[in-house]
Amino acid sequence: MKPSMEKYKSLYAYFDGDAWEAAKYAFLPLLPYHTWWSSVWIDGVKSSFGRGADFLEERGFLRHDRATSYPIAYIGDEEGEEKTIPPENDEALSAIAATCEENGIALVFFKAPVAKWTRAESKVVKAYMAEHGYTYLELNDHLDEIGIAPETDFYNELHLNTSGANKTTDFLANYLKERF
Repeated sequence: MKPSMEKYKSLYAYFDGDAWEAAKYAFLPLLPYHTWWSSVWIDGVKSSFGRGADFLEERGFLRHDRATSYPIAYIGDEEGEEKTIPPENDEALSAIAATCEENGIALVFFKAPVAKWTRAESKVVKAYMAEHGYTYLELNDHLDEIGIAPETDFYNELHLNTSGANKTTDFLANYLKERF
């Protein structure tokens, strides 16, 4: 990411208001990273040793063909605990929307199917998105259309497996093709 005030502001929030740390990483990356190369391999191996595939999930999609059955909280009668949108998430979403608008990019926020996701969480996000005029697609509202089955399409309660990801991707691609 190029040096910018947006990058600085994000790092400032990340470093809990430490202006020097934020500035180093935003504008002077040589300072924090100048000796990083010498420890990348050893530190990476040490920190991930014994953590297995879950370690890699933190960094993006990892193909999982295993299916584990989880009840889908969204389908249940109970809505769950009321949540709120944290201010830093609000700022990040606003910045994303502004960047897209400035560049003429159609923006669609969506929530992928998650077994733990509740109607209460969805209600908060839907209200926030409507209030700000963002296009939002709650894929948990379309589980039947997508073909998501709790017995076959989840790797764990937070992630789809390959089967669920393929079904969701196909649905999302058709949704976007029909509307944009």
